[in-house]
Amino acid sequence: MTITITHTLAEGTLVHGTARGDGTGQILGGKGGCGFRFSRNLDAWYLPHSRDWVSNTVVIREAERRLREAGYTVTVEVDDASRGRDFAEAEAERNERAEDRAERYGTRGARAARAGAARWAHNRERMSHIPMGQPILVGHHSERRHRNFLDRMWRSDGIAVKDMKRGEYWAARSAAAAKYQDRRESLPTTLRRIAKLEAELRALDRRLADAQERAAVEAEPGGRAERMRGWIRRMLRRTDAPVPDSPAVVRLRTMREQTDGQLAYWREHVERLEEQGAKVWGPGDFTAGDFALHRGRWYEVIRVNPKTLTVPWQHLGIHTAVLTVEAATKAQKTGGRLHTDRFGYDDIQGRMSAEEMAAKLAQPAVAQDG
Repeated sequence: MTITITHTLAEGTLVHGTARGDGTGQILGGKGGCGFRFSRNLDAWYLPHSRDWVSNTVVIREAERRLREAGYTVTVEVDDASRGRDFAEAEAERNERAEDRAERYGTRGARAARAGAARWAHNRERMSHIPMGQPILVGHHSERRHRNFLDRMWRSDGIAVKDMKRGEYWAARSAAAAKYQDRRESLPTTLRRIAKLEAELRALDRRLADAQERAAVEAEPGGRAERMRGWIRRMLRRTDAPVPDSPAVVRLRTMREQTDGQLAYWREHVERLEEQGAKVWGPGDFTAGDFALHRGRWYEVIRVNPKTLTVPWQHLGIHTAVLTVEAATKAQKTGGRLHTDRFGYDDIQGRMSAEEMAAKLAQPAVAQDG
């Protein structure tokens, strides 16, 4: 039997050639296995979350090693160079699947809640036939029947409670799935994701430059890569045959293309949100002395940084809607330098100048005087 492990960006990592009961299940997906799952639709084992990404060489090599040790013939076909799905297409599919989950979980939760409520109501109706406070008549001919009835009701109530709790669980899962797209596409989350992707892109550029530099060093006369190139050209019987890049360079280039595609998608999403009226805050919007709205509370800005705002420390026991430097200084018991916090611009919801805040704080007093 020959087992084939394949990977493409379009299909992910798949394992073909296995059969039920041949022992590969424990190697690939059992407890302590390699993390694969079996799909009846694909009729193959698949590695979760491997689609649209470059191959996980560690998992693939481990699966190959274990299968070979078990006596199977294994072939590995990895293609990290071919282009996969567009990120927008993959994102649309994820949102669609979240909607399907929300509907499926909602139906499942409603069914369990109805079953639990119906069983509970039926038990209450049956219990109503026994007068309230009626004790078990020990020694009476009805004792055994009464005890058995109470035991059945106790077990049935337990099943009803479990069904209702199961309904609550699936209802919560349904609500979470329904909010998946809104949470994922919210402006603060998107801005943080863009910053992370930009950092990943810079790291990939460095790694790709290092890999290409190592390849150039190895390609020097007499180097290992130069000898390999000569062997490949001789095999192809061509002196000018192009030599493919190393797998590491191919993987890094593909990862860079994927990251760049994600960045372009999310930047366009931010532009659409701005067209709809959303505000992307930055260091140019604030000066020291302004007030910034952070999660429902206003903080006086102490210092404007390139990526954050420095504000008074929020855990001072001050429960007002506005935290000023003066109030924070008075509340701070340690003395000396004022303790501060830093909030990223992606988590800022509003701005108010010192004059506007003074007028806002004075409004209740003016209304009271009038």
